[in-house]
Amino acid sequence: MGSIREFFVELIKGKPEPGVLPRPVLDKNFQSNLKGLYIIGDLAGAPLIKTAAEQGAKVVAHLANGTERERANGREEIFDVVIAGAGAAGLAAAFAAHEKGLKYTLLEQGEVANTIGIFPTGKIIYGEPVNQPMSGPLWLPAKSTKEELLENWNSQVQETGLSVRTRESLKKIEKNGVFTVHTDKAQLQTKNVVLAIGKFGNPRRLNVPGENKNKVSNYLNNPGDFRGKKIVVVGGGNVAAEAVLALFEHNEVTMLVWENEFIFPNKEYVERMQKAQRQGKLRIQFNAVTKEITDDKIIFERGGQRLEAANDHVFVMIGQELPTKFFKDSGIKLEAQWDASRWLMLALSFLIVYSVYAIKGYFWPFNLLPQETYQLWGVSPSFWYGSVYTLLMLGFGIPAMIKWGKNNKYQRYRFLSLISVQVVLLYALPELIYYLIFNDPNYWRWYGLTFAWPLFFNTFFDNPPLFFVIWGIFLAFVAMPLFVRYHGKRYCTWICSCGGLAETFGDRWRHLAPKGARSRRWEIMNWPILIASAGITLLIVLDIKNFLIEPWKLKSWYSLFADTWLVGIIAITLYPFFGGKVWCRYWCPLAKYMELLSHWFGKLKITSNEKCIQCGECSRYCEVGINVMQFARNQQEFSNKNTSCIQCGICIAVCPMEVLKFGEQPKAALK
Repeated sequence: MGSIREFFVELIKGKPEPGVLPRPVLDKNFQSNLKGLYIIGDLAGAPLIKTAAEQGAKVVAHLANGTERERANGREEIFDVVIAGAGAAGLAAAFAAHEKGLKYTLLEQGEVANTIGIFPTGKIIYGEPVNQPMSGPLWLPAKSTKEELLENWNSQVQETGLSVRTRESLKKIEKNGVFTVHTDKAQLQTKNVVLAIGKFGNPRRLNVPGENKNKVSNYLNNPGDFRGKKIVVVGGGNVAAEAVLALFEHNEVTMLVWENEFIFPNKEYVERMQKAQRQGKLRIQFNAVTKEITDDKIIFERGGQRLEAANDHVFVMIGQELPTKFFKDSGIKLEAQWDASRWLMLALSFLIVYSVYAIKGYFWPFNLLPQETYQLWGVSPSFWYGSVYTLLMLGFGIPAMIKWGKNNKYQRYRFLSLISVQVVLLYALPELIYYLIFNDPNYWRWYGLTFAWPLFFNTFFDNPPLFFVIWGIFLAFVAMPLFVRYHGKRYCTWICSCGGLAETFGDRWRHLAPKGARSRRWEIMNWPILIASAGITLLIVLDIKNFLIEPWKLKSWYSLFADTWLVGIIAITLYPFFGGKVWCRYWCPLAKYMELLSHWFGKLKITSNEKCIQCGECSRYCEVGINVMQFARNQQEFSNKNTSCIQCGICIAVCPMEVLKFGEQPKAALK
């Protein structure tokens, strides 16, 4: 089971990218799958000090209510809550617990605000977003040095008398009625646990001989400690770039980058490093794979050649890892974790969706009984399928509109458009009016009023009325190109019913969309579907009967494969596992047609400014797997010329720094 699972997940997801690592499964109150265990801060998607502190204050306010109820029932455990991690989130939680009179303690494996403490000397800390007030008493001005921040926070801790246990590492958490928190010094019992441990204290390792030598570090605290040294920096991200730029003027620095070019650092950093390289002040080795670290050198391979670089000190800065072993030992589940229960859910999801769609389409095994068996009040199953489909979009679309559109007009109007088009044009008009009221056997043709060829290529078949032929040609070859020129693929996220269900019912799973270069290469699959739909359309419209296979048989096969299985069964089955855009991204011929048009002459794009903090929220919530963060940190625009962007605008909505925005947009497109 394990090897099959790993193959399946790797096949879909490929290599993880920065900013899109999975997170623990949490509810709206930041509670994990273990009742009473909460996770906040970096691991819960809080990219800024203010947002992390806000989570800390909120989670303690939530659990304090339950604690008060338990006290009324006479329960007296040692602690009401144990908080692990004395960064912004943990400190805010501790201040809130102290204020509410809870019995608590705060654990920290290093010193208070250890993550900030290991930043380079003099690093500037910004209190972003500027217009958001700070939750709780934690000191945070608009701008300060790390030294000023640490001095003030430590003073606040001492003056308040917070219960802090520094230099005590968390090892494991067990639950048997109450929680037992195992540290390297004690075992603590508590009703609740708040984890604010982040990822920064868990650096990714090279896993090569010599990595544990004293001369190897993962952080650069004070660049002034290094003068006249031979230094190797392993890594190609922002942290590695900052170290290189802080060291190269007074040391002999070599940078080993695993990729064949700079992909991850900010544009400004890349330009400064390239300038230093041209001046002979810095050596940069791309495609460098570290093999061993010895007492006086580092051995690496590049292009099959074994090379070495002499050094006095090595900085390994290749990112951070989730504390997956700790999570596993403690029973904390991660998103998209493929265990036995997830495979079972996949099977159940398939059976449910298949059964619903099979009844609607009246195919095996439900065609073993008379078709009338599945009619309700004399109305066909396809009508009830459309009714359920519309109710799902209404029931989940309105909460999604409230969630994303609270402070965002673009999202408000987008969800309103999706819901309105579905209710009026794709349900009331064809199903209620032409099917139920007029009993028109050609009621299904009215779907062609909204669905453009080649998504709905039936417009041109079965002796169509002239109106639908003219409208179908106009929609596909006049209206759609004009729309795409100014709006890109917004049809997918403003109008289309297939995309509409994904954006509403599938919204809760949008962050599970496959990420990585391999998953993006799979997008080539909708090319053969586009070609097949175009070819079959031509064969039937031109009445070419002497083809290798009878064209109407080809149409039946295509409809079964694409319309029934890909869009109707497989895609919806996969919503809870790979997000809602599997069909739209990988198989929809209309999406590929629009992408091609937009690539040729589309004007809509997304641009970015210099404020990216690389939190990864934009990449995480992209339903078509674009590495948005890479474009944002390099201040590069992206559109359908270089991505499969559907212009949903969620990356703009989730950015805490207002980095992204639509460019070249018409007046109707609102931020």
